Amino acid sequence: MNFKMDITKQIQSLFNEAKVYQSQSLFAEAKERYIETARLIKKSERLKNKNRLIRIISKKLKALENDANSFETLGWGHHPKCP
Repeated sequence: MNFKMDITKQIQSLFNEAKVYQSQSLFAEAKERYIETARLIKKSERLKNKNRLIRIISKKLKALENDANSFETLGWGHHPKCP
């Protein structure tokens, strides 16, 4: 039971980190967290609703991609002084 609680807390923490990064337009960091969240979900044998959780992560990744593309389209993707 502790394992399930620990993995659930890890998943929630990573998911929340991803949302924060996304809200700050840190798209690469958000993507890493979403992918790590999906890996934990897939790896866990004790989680219920794994498919539903993976679908949620997939939707978040698609939204993240759309946000990043919009950001780039607006020309905000690179600071002129950054390489």
